[in-house]
Amino acid sequence: ETANWKTYTVENSAGKLSFRHPPSLNSPPGPDGPQVFTNSSGMDVLSIAQQGPLTQSLKDYATRIATGEAGGKALLKQTQLSVAGQEAYKNVIDMGNSEVHSQVIFASSKPDPYIGLHMIYNIRAYPSLSEEAFDQILSTFRFE
Repeated sequence: ETANWKTYTVENSAGKLSFRHPPSLNSPPGPDGPQVFTNSSGMDVLSIAQQGPLTQSLKDYATRIATGEAGGKALLKQTQLSVAGQEAYKNVIDMGNSEVHSQVIFASSKPDPYIGLHMIYNIRAYPSLSEEAFDQILSTFRFE
């Protein structure tokens, strides 16, 4: 249920992006740099970063980002999906110590910069933020 969620909107060179998120996440202060959402303890939970320009297929890029970021850790799963009607890939990475990163790489409708969404959740540190909540956030994304 997302009825009581907050709406976050950011506009930059990639266009306008809006989505809804649980009220327990604190929104970042402004549109410059990575957009980092924190929980009530100040831990980074969700971040949005602009990537690009893309010089390979989105799937190859998503795989390279996952394996490079994992630094030898395990890419547990990669799934193709759609975010606001755009091609996307979701990577689930086992970082060790019960820490799992769930990352989605997708393109805006504009041809140049790509937008990456990266949610980090640690099973021990904040179990209340689940992969299900991440999928609900993704379902609310809109590009203009």
